[in-house]
Amino acid sequence: MRKNILIIFFLNFSFLLSSQEIYFRRTQEFKITVDYELLTNADTFRYNEIIDDIEKTSIQESKGRIVTLDEYEESSGIGFLLVQSNLLVDSVDYKVANNDSFPAYAIYSKIDKFIIPRWIPIWYFNALESQDRDLILKGEPGRGTWDGDINPDVWYNDIPQISSFVLTNTGMTYYTPLWGQIVFLFKSVKKLSNTKYEVVAYPDIRATDEDITWDIYKENFPHIENGNPVKFIIEIDGKVMKVYNGETGRICHDLIQVSAEWVKLYETFVRTNNVPTGLVLPEEYLLREKTQNNKSITSNNSNVEPVKIMTVTENLKLRSGEATSTQVLAVMQAGSRIKVLEVGKAETIDGISSNWVKVVVLSRSKNREGKPIREGTVGWCFGGYLE
Repeated sequence: MRKNILIIFFLNFSFLLSSQEIYFRRTQEFKITVDYELLTNADTFRYNEIIDDIEKTSIQESKGRIVTLDEYEESSGIGFLLVQSNLLVDSVDYKVANNDSFPAYAIYSKIDKFIIPRWIPIWYFNALESQDRDLILKGEPGRGTWDGDINPDVWYNDIPQISSFVLTNTGMTYYTPLWGQIVFLFKSVKKLSNTKYEVVAYPDIRATDEDITWDIYKENFPHIENGNPVKFIIEIDGKVMKVYNGETGRICHDLIQVSAEWVKLYETFVRTNNVPTGLVLPEEYLLREKTQNNKSITSNNSNVEPVKIMTVTENLKLRSGEATSTQVLAVMQAGSRIKVLEVGKAETIDGISSNWVKVVVLSRSKNREGKPIREGTVGWCFGGYLE
């Protein structure tokens, strides 16, 4: 009998209850055998056919227990571990035996799936910054072509759900509300530094390069064929995660972690193309080293440059354009912090030579009345009053 692994995937699994045992319908197959180790004294869960959902049991499994799964089972994925014939353990409670584990806050939980933070790909933040939901299609072109018979803008209403990257100590996948995610199971997880981990990952034996449906960085992805193992480097630095091809070092995924509440607000933006109150760009995005597409028009004595974080030195008007005749959006109080997005024309004002700069307001900035300015507000100001 082929020796594969049993581990339950949170998106596509279904199960039947018969003679008090759970049987999992196979949707993935993997050429891998792995032992798992419980990280904690773990709660267990059982499928309840009456409520068509899982429920907590009174049984606990002990920390350090090794679960060996060396026989083929009908299974798929990375959300639950079957520790007994009908008892499940959540993904936060186990890892590949004798291997390292990721920071707890970075891990997906099947039990808390509706409240845990999510890892979101970078094009969602680009779309929000530009207030243009069509930028999502650059990352996921399948959203616009999934049904050729519909009007092109129907996807906004029919599939507003955000895609996300899912990581556990035993595997990873990238979720999309359409199709084409590849589940990877980890053979090993090795910590290389405080932020970097190397994983050896096995894809589903039927997965191919065509199943990589996140288009940005697709060309950097390892070749997927016949379930052969591939290597990734996963870098987790606070709420920023980058996944690299372990052989070439080229980036495969660029992600930022956001709250479940942020995701709900964002899906309102997708449906309406209007930014709802409370939906702001996370500071991790605003502080990115985002040099591409920035202009570099500067004067010889300018103090400003793209992606620089600066402080307002005295009350300074934030305008809709790079001229004193444009609309005033806010008056920023001295001490407010901004990030320079773009450097515009040079000018001398009140004897000070500098450039107009397009900026985004960072957290804890205030107007001249001392009231908070909405984080993520974008406008133009004169760089001579920034340091």
